[in-house]
Amino acid sequence: LVGRAGPGGKAAAFAEATLGRGRTVGANVGARLDWSSEFGAMASPSLAARALVGPAALRASVNRGYRTPTWTE
Repeated sequence: LVGRAGPGGKAAAFAEATLGRGRTVGANVGARLDWSSEFGAMASPSLAARALVGPAALRASVNRGYRTPTWTE
């Protein structure tokens, strides 16, 4: 957890787990939680999968991101 208190304060926490390490099929699961004193809390989950097919590796991922708006937005 990182952040600063007071007006304009921000904080964030991140966690990640790897499933199936060293196997033919595996996945990574992650989550990030951002907090801003101006905009509140926002969760950003992520999921990635991997499958070994012969000499090739197939990979796919999906996630959600968040960016604090600028003063002009």
